[in-house]
Amino acid sequence: MNKQASHETITKENVTLTDVAREAGVSQATVSRVINKYPQITERTRLKVYQAAESLGYKLADAERRSTQNGRRFSVCLLLCPLQEQIDMLSLDYFNRIVAGMHGHFDPLGNVDFSLQTWQVGRGGHADNERLLERLERIDGFLITGNPEVQLLERLRRFGKSFVCVSTNRDDFQIDSVNSDNVYSGKLAARYLISHGYRRVGWLGGPRHIYSWSSRKMGVLFEVLSHSDTVSFSFRDSPSTEVSDMAGALHQWMDEKDFPEALVLPCNTSVNALERVMVERGLKAPRDLGFITFDKPMGTFCSPAYIETFPEQVGMKSAQRIMEIIRNGATDEIPHQILVPTSLVEGDSVQPLRGQA
Repeated sequence: MNKQASHETITKENVTLTDVAREAGVSQATVSRVINKYPQITERTRLKVYQAAESLGYKLADAERRSTQNGRRFSVCLLLCPLQEQIDMLSLDYFNRIVAGMHGHFDPLGNVDFSLQTWQVGRGGHADNERLLERLERIDGFLITGNPEVQLLERLRRFGKSFVCVSTNRDDFQIDSVNSDNVYSGKLAARYLISHGYRRVGWLGGPRHIYSWSSRKMGVLFEVLSHSDTVSFSFRDSPSTEVSDMAGALHQWMDEKDFPEALVLPCNTSVNALERVMVERGLKAPRDLGFITFDKPMGTFCSPAYIETFPEQVGMKSAQRIMEIIRNGATDEIPHQILVPTSLVEGDSVQPLRGQA
């Protein structure tokens, strides 16, 4: 497999607060509070963080010293807006990598209090959300990721808060945003399948309000349309992002005529669903079905081809943008739309068909 991305080995030179948090068994926000000497932090927790930092060779004292200099301090909150079925967004590797990228910008500044909060989904969370907004009233700026409702964005704007949407393409609300180039990514994925000889290309999606998925699907469709004389496109949407729901959608689709020769899958969860279905049906990739996905799946039944969307870069550029807005005051009349380039990583989930080299 041709790998174009790799994870660095942790050394004393490149260790981050994310590594310290993992070693201590606490959240990144807790490590940040220890550095900024929050009085609510217990001595036991503080000691755990210090011991973890020492074992990794991270100079926590230097970070504390930076936190008290450089004049004014700023406060930024990452607001996590999960889907109904998502209990913990940070259990997903994709969002953890985004947060790591944010820390990569905020931590060296030394004067940013960075916190994470979750916006509750559904009617039952209304009171909790009201209390959360009251607590966050003095926050200088927000980073918002996941699937925020328009009502939340409108409310933050009425409050005069600075905010940037992260990894959620919105065409229904004018807002500064940072995303992977999802339309191009969809094109790249479809182009890769077509170049290997696949002529029936499909998309397995989910709830339509997952905006990044919709943009990827659009890219796939655009690429297929440019080959409309020889390539066909079909799709199936799952009612949720749960593996069981996506597997059910796949089973139903496979029982119908003209099931695609290859699929573009939007995320790691959909790869897990495909793996379950193929095992149950005695199928193998790419012999019986080719596929490509987005970002490297973990622990799958093969080493699939995927589009690397660089979540760390999305997080870092989001952090840079919110600090620009906070320091410079009001945003421009036309919101900034920042796109992070993506790249293809080849894998063994695709094989040449119809004499393709």
